[in-house]
Amino acid sequence: MEAKIKVYGKAMNRTVLGIANAYLKLNPNTTLDELNRAFPIELNSSKRSDTIFVDVRDKDKFINDKGNSNFELFFFEKPDETLLLKDGTVVTMLELWVKADYEKMVEHSKKYGIVVSEMQATKPMEKGGFYLEILHPISVGGGFFSTLFKYWLIYAIIVAILGIIGYLTQCSEPAEPEKVELDQENFTFHNILFERDRSVILSGSESDLQEAYKILNNYPDISVIIVGHSSKDNETSNVEYNRKLSLERAEAVKQWLADKGISEDRMQSEGRGFDDPVASNETESGKKKNRRIEFVVK
Repeated sequence: MEAKIKVYGKAMNRTVLGIANAYLKLNPNTTLDELNRAFPIELNSSKRSDTIFVDVRDKDKFINDKGNSNFELFFFEKPDETLLLKDGTVVTMLELWVKADYEKMVEHSKKYGIVVSEMQATKPMEKGGFYLEILHPISVGGGFFSTLFKYWLIYAIIVAILGIIGYLTQCSEPAEPEKVELDQENFTFHNILFERDRSVILSGSESDLQEAYKILNNYPDISVIIVGHSSKDNETSNVEYNRKLSLERAEAVKQWLADKGISEDRMQSEGRGFDDPVASNETESGKKKNRRIEFVVK
């Protein structure tokens, strides 16, 4: 089959997750049963389940009488690791993919027009990831219109209609952008993540970053202070080092937003280190809450 989507991935598990995302882009109305028929369990030799893809609501089925998951550590369940089907089902996936199984999955995906770039290896303790390249946009989305676009006459008519709409749009008043409800002065994000002891933003931060962008884009009159906060690991933690690191991380977020088109004049950055904890630094859950990026509306 002609290639429609190309998957670029780091690490086998995340690349397979990318393949599943590519399939859903091509077939957006797919149900869980259809997804498992498209990618049968025979592609994975671990035999941890009857299917590769599982409804997260069924997770309890995989907990044994000792309270341990039969998936052990091999169970995707974080927001950036799950699939959302059109019917609202949140789907998780077997995480255990050895090289032989991975190669079977890559070869199998070609039948759907999904090709995989040579996988990049991850460094120790580095989280994998993926991104998709749409090779033929008119084939993505599936259904009736995907077929219609194959005929040049229909395509020409659509182009003509879009041209007319574009002309009429230029002649009319621009529509007001859709706004989110701004009912608070501070916005705190706990899932803007960074490399350890660095200000490099990790994959998996996209959702919170996009939410921050949406607020600033929809409210062009507000300005913010982007404040970086850190946790305190122990009594010997260096105050100045943590303030400097949290400032650099706030600057990295500011630069990400500036690259998306938010004026730098509307943003300033500040690093407070572990000066303003919102939870106890005695527990890991408390430290996680303290490591945050806060937007203070001026």
